[in-house]
Amino acid sequence: MKDRILYLEDDFCVVLKKAGEVCERTNKANQVSLPELLQAVVEAELGKKCEIFECVNRLDCPVSGTVLIAHTKSAFAKLTGTLHNNHNVKKTYWAIVEKKENLPQSGANGRLEQYICFNPAKQKAFIKEQETSPGTKWKRAVLEYEIIGAGDNYIYLTVNLLTGRTHQIRAQLASKGMHIKGDVKYGARRSDILPGIRLHAAVLCFPHPVTGNIVSVSAPLPQTDALWESFLAKNNE
Repeated sequence: MKDRILYLEDDFCVVLKKAGEVCERTNKANQVSLPELLQAVVEAELGKKCEIFECVNRLDCPVSGTVLIAHTKSAFAKLTGTLHNNHNVKKTYWAIVEKKENLPQSGANGRLEQYICFNPAKQKAFIKEQETSPGTKWKRAVLEYEIIGAGDNYIYLTVNLLTGRTHQIRAQLASKGMHIKGDVKYGARRSDILPGIRLHAAVLCFPHPVTGNIVSVSAPLPQTDALWESFLAKNNE
């Protein structure tokens, strides 16, 4: 389990989240909480108890990848401010989307700047192209993507997330006909054979809360198959 710790300091760590785990503590019997799962492991590595153990960034339940966790209240406050307000933060995701004739298959770049609203009752985000009146629940959502290649049935993307909204990548890509493999909630044809969906938070870069030096952490895929191997081959070209 300690292999899930990707980066560790006294006040914070970065860990690997697997698809199906949630970032908030929960009383639901069918959900595994990342803090509850890893707190004792991290404390054993540190040799001390953590004041808190709270996720600074949150990934959707079916998404895997890098999660930043604070061990103290002061670190949580600093890191939360850093992730929300610092232009040196970089969040890179890997996505595999269903291939369609109208989508380019390699070499294309794009930027999506839209407006998003998450409906808690439906547990789903909705997209608008135009700005709405001030004070509404619609928030600006921005990402950039690059299509790095394709297989027989799927297209491979890297995504840089520039704002952090609930379900943002899933909803924005789906709004342009790029449905993430396995993401039935946002229009995919069927669920995936692997747990979760084909969206992975691969790299998290952020300024250190004390030194200001850039911390860059990469997360391996929790589970691979021929499709992910094909993605990795294209990404390494």
